[in-house]
Amino acid sequence: MTISSIALFGMMIPLLSKVGYGIGYVPAVITVLLYSLLPIIRNSYTAINNVDPALVKAARGMGMSTWQRLHQVEIPISVPIIMAGIRAAVVLNIGIMQLRPT
Repeated sequence: MTISSIALFGMMIPLLSKVGYGIGYVPAVITVLLYSLLPIIRNSYTAINNVDPALVKAARGMGMSTWQRLHQVEIPISVPIIMAGIRAAVVLNIGIMQLRPT
């Protein structure tokens, strides 16, 4: 969130002008996608790291592999916080793009 959305859009223009998409829809969408990754990744990381260690130990004690623990224990418990990050990203994107009907 250190780089403002307009500055990121300004950096996309010269990069994408080399492939024929200088100003328009494509740089705006790429900018919004890049800008919305931080809340999603931050919430996902926080949610998975804050799963109760007793649950992880119980899953390990049942003989689950790392991927099984992640898929069957940690991610289902983390879904509400991950969805909060996605919701924050959507609100941020709408605020940046200021969608208006034409």
